[in-house]
Amino acid sequence: MAQSPDEKTYVEIPFIKQLKGMGWGHIEGDIDVPYLTERDSFREVLLTGRLRAAVKKINLDDEGSPWLDDDRGKLGDAL
Repeated sequence: MAQSPDEKTYVEIPFIKQLKGMGWGHIEGDIDVPYLTERDSFREVLLTGRLRAAVKKINLDDEGSPWLDDDRGKLGDAL
């Protein structure tokens, strides 16, 4: 018997495709193994390493060089 479509079929997969089309990255995870999704536990809702890299990348000076470093941003304290 065929399984009826569910939320993953109608919501998750189309949304992932849309985000990937906009240039977002997608990490295929596993519900039992948190390190496959770059975290120590599933209680971590942010991928802090990726967030730190993205914040540094978008904070450029007038010449286009990164100016935000760990001392200026104290990203570790905020995250």
